[in-house]
Amino acid sequence: MARKITHILNNIDRFSYSFEVTPNVTEEELNNIKLEPAFYAITWHAKLYDFNNLDIQPLKLAETLASKNKNVLLNLSCHKLRKEYLYRVLDFLKSKGICNLFIIQGEGYDEDLSDFKSTSDLVETIRDHSGIFFSIGVAGHCEKLATIESLKEKISRGADFIMTQAFFDPNVFKSFIANCKEAGITTPIIPGVFPFDNQDEVEKFISLCKIHIDAKIMDDIKNQPSEEVVKNLVNLIYNETDVKHFHFFTMNKFEKTSKVINGLLPLYRDTKF
Repeated sequence: MARKITHILNNIDRFSYSFEVTPNVTEEELNNIKLEPAFYAITWHAKLYDFNNLDIQPLKLAETLASKNKNVLLNLSCHKLRKEYLYRVLDFLKSKGICNLFIIQGEGYDEDLSDFKSTSDLVETIRDHSGIFFSIGVAGHCEKLATIESLKEKISRGADFIMTQAFFDPNVFKSFIANCKEAGITTPIIPGVFPFDNQDEVEKFISLCKIHIDAKIMDDIKNQPSEEVVKNLVNLIYNETDVKHFHFFTMNKFEKTSKVINGLLPLYRDTKF
């Protein structure tokens, strides 16, 4: 049975995790995952579709995962989205028992191609159409303090959890939590974790997302196995904050991500394998 992510986050007292998957994942790859993530987030990629019908890969994957009794979080972007199509998607998801959405503006957003001028606008429209059926998440950028007020608006218009962009410095995430708390934001915050392969991949991520990594952390990335760097990041946040749930941006690298998680599970008592 599908569970709202807000319910999951408000009722965990131990280490918990989720996976992001892209729509080109194969059924064989999914079947080979031995772990049990709390939910699977499916990326949207609006620029790939014309949105003439519901026969698109993100919705197909959402239906497949739901049929396997997996909890699904569907990403949905403002880019190229019209209200009529949105309502069709929402009704489709409800018919499949999928009750979680993650709302973003979308890469290459063009307001002339969308009925939604902002993610806040899209969040509010979903609430107006579907009431409290969906648990709605929005993106948090740990290093951009200007986004705190934007997050408050999104929450006031119906969002009920935050998931952050990936980061590599635990202090950046801890500062983000503190800034949200100071601003009166009390909704659950999920840290995003990137199980990278190598230093080159990290440097590309830094360039793309405009984040900062201090010299000590970059030295660790250069000199330690990538799985150890990610494991240490998660473990530090787990032990120094109240956060229990972590979202892994897997890029469909399930073997690497599973290796990180299997290295973490023994560290936490009473965690279910």
